[in-house]
Amino acid sequence: MAEDIILTPFITEKQINERIERMAQEISHTLGEETFVLVSILNGAFVFTADLIRCLYNQKSHLKVDFIRASSYGEADVSSGNVTILYDTSLPLNDRNVLLVDDICDSGRTLKELHDYLLTKGARKVWTCVLMDKPSRRVVDFNPDWVGFKIPDKFVVGYGLDLAQQYRDIPFIAIVEKNHS
Repeated sequence: MAEDIILTPFITEKQINERIERMAQEISHTLGEETFVLVSILNGAFVFTADLIRCLYNQKSHLKVDFIRASSYGEADVSSGNVTILYDTSLPLNDRNVLLVDDICDSGRTLKELHDYLLTKGARKVWTCVLMDKPSRRVVDFNPDWVGFKIPDKFVVGYGLDLAQQYRDIPFIAIVEKNHS
């Protein structure tokens, strides 16, 4: 598959790091000194989450980290439209503020469904934070609270995002194009 793919750098590692630092400042200012639960959506958000929590630490934020795993893509490069929870959170969320972190908001289905799901688990309030947002692809009425980068309708990989479980290790964001030669 790799020989049929062209990766074009799109967002640099430096741009990502600078934006995450600014987002951490904004999040810390909004959420204040109270301890909150950061819930990272696996697998795509793990790299973003790791860098974000280090920046939040530098902002003196108080947080606990948990994970949830959901899928709507499987091995495909387009969403199936069905969100399935594969792994649930383990920390109690009753009367807690929650920051739900994802790599990208595309259709908005996964983020909205998990946002609403965490509220049913007793969360006081659920904020959402994504590294990238593709508003042109939105099919549900949902917008993340914090967005690193608004991007056009291009398929991207790197920095935790994958194509059939490949390319997560790239330290920048690249646009995926098919090689037609």
